[in-house]
Amino acid sequence: MFKLTFDFNDREATDVAYLNNALAGMSFSNLSLEESDGYLSTTKTMNIDTDELISISYNYGFDHIVFGCETESNKTMHTYQIDVKAFAKDVFADSEAFDKYWTSLHPDRQMRIMQMISYHNANAFVVIHHEKNSSDCDSKC
Repeated sequence: MFKLTFDFNDREATDVAYLNNALAGMSFSNLSLEESDGYLSTTKTMNIDTDELISISYNYGFDHIVFGCETESNKTMHTYQIDVKAFAKDVFADSEAFDKYWTSLHPDRQMRIMQMISYHNANAFVVIHHEKNSSDCDSKC
């Protein structure tokens, strides 16, 4: 087993795309989330005349993330990806509801890890997944 560490100092919206590009070039028998530290950003759209809130959206990004990587030759290798979503607490109050939502959107993907990070007004969800197909996935998925 070895670790892959990523540190982001600029808080760019492209950080998750960078992680996925890096992971796309590698295959592992297992990938675990060892450590992560991140931030929640909030975007509010306000009516300029009345100062009323029109909409609010959330985004989660990483400052630091560490993956545990295994490459056992006798196990099926997968190319993993990471997905990050953030919602107001009233949209997805728990990980079970988000799990059903994410799985329905991605029937071709096998969710391996889901981490929920709770904030005052929002929940962020970090999902590590790989492609699901009959030759890739057995009872260990």
